[in-house]
Amino acid sequence: MLIRLSRGVYMHPEAVIDENVSLSEVVARVPKATIALISALQFHQIGTQQAHSVWILLKQNAVTPRIDYPSIEVVRSGITGAFTEGIEHHTLNGIKIQITSPARTVVDCFKYRNRVGLDVCLEALKDVLHSHSPNKTSVAEIMKYAKVQRVSSVIRPYLDALV
Repeated sequence: MLIRLSRGVYMHPEAVIDENVSLSEVVARVPKATIALISALQFHQIGTQQAHSVWILLKQNAVTPRIDYPSIEVVRSGITGAFTEGIEHHTLNGIKIQITSPARTVVDCFKYRNRVGLDVCLEALKDVLHSHSPNKTSVAEIMKYAKVQRVSSVIRPYLDALV
């Protein structure tokens, strides 16, 4: 017997389920997706935001997936470096996923600040710069990804104020 999680995705009844089952479920249905923004913040335990949907990054011309559950939020990018720079590979529930690194996630929040909110961006930036967690990052690393994502002029004033 198998448990049907969603269309085309099944699980063994005795399998151990963790808090990231929705991420692996979405990536199983959309293999080219990269987990980003609020979902990546929650995965890396940055800030206090809880993702109500799984946020994925797709190429500009990719077809929007039709997934009923879990709900998804799709952001798109036409920048070629967006799918290679700052991407980490993890295995969750037996499925290999791509997820943005902590520094790249903060930069993406500033890039899509109109969708996630400026308060989320600022909280994440403060957390990765001043925390004692393994997610602590440097200003240089944030600026490296900000140049790739073309938001260095947006993020620089906030970095100057916080450092």
